[in-house]
Amino acid sequence: MNLSADKIGPFTEGRVQIVTPEDDGECHFVITGHAHQKMTDGEVPAYAEHPVAEKVAPPGARLREIPVKVMFDQVNHNLFTRYEAWSPGVPDMPVCIGDGAIANAVNVSTGQRHAHVCKGPSLCRLMLDNNLNCSISVRMPVLVQGVPLELRSNAVNTLAALTAKLTELRARFGGLRHLSLKLRIWEKSTRASSYRRFGCATIDLDADAERAEVCESTDDRNDGYGGAMQRAWAATFVPSAADMRPEPALCLSVPAGAPRPAVLPIRTTQAQAGVGSMFSIPLETAMASNHISLQ
Repeated sequence: MNLSADKIGPFTEGRVQIVTPEDDGECHFVITGHAHQKMTDGEVPAYAEHPVAEKVAPPGARLREIPVKVMFDQVNHNLFTRYEAWSPGVPDMPVCIGDGAIANAVNVSTGQRHAHVCKGPSLCRLMLDNNLNCSISVRMPVLVQGVPLELRSNAVNTLAALTAKLTELRARFGGLRHLSLKLRIWEKSTRASSYRRFGCATIDLDADAERAEVCESTDDRNDGYGGAMQRAWAATFVPSAADMRPEPALCLSVPAGAPRPAVLPIRTTQAQAGVGSMFSIPLETAMASNHISLQ
């Protein structure tokens, strides 16, 4: 553990996650704390429900909407996203993290870190050759009844919805922190899901707040939002210069019977990651990776 690494980030008492029942039932949110339930029969226990869940829904009810407030006015300050690759031999930290353009990977045999091209889980040869589990990680800190929680998801659909809605709301009202919002479940089905429904998260203005808010959007803000949409659309057709960079030979998995080396967690400075981001993935980059994850 790198004790000199910066520990900057909002404190959270629990997490908000999406549940998609296997029996094709109603998708819903769960709000849990960081403590597990009591262990029974040696099985790994689930996280216990956070007390704030009873304040936003009656006991036993399926939670489809959660009133929330966000902490920051800028969209990218509220959404933290990155690709994470995990190895069974290194269970307590990802062996590679990336933003869809550049990634840092740990060579498990030597403990050295290397930069390489990040193409997303579907196209990355390092992930495919090492048979690793790489997926997108989406986290968004929110306040629920004044309690700091964190929405967590591994779904590109949730990332796309949250990015689009937060960007739209900021263009309309000039900021986000003062708005009364609600997380909401929406459902989708795709060929990759065998046409079965799965749950995603989005965010909207609270119905009462929409009527109460009196904030005229300016022409400049609307034009800026429209210009950003055009640039994002055009950027999806531009090949990345990063694809021309050679990739180093890395060992990302632990050989059978080999002792596990001591590996320091990957540390990225603000200058490397970009202001206001933790490997924050642009929407067009995440979508262009062709990575499909349910929820």
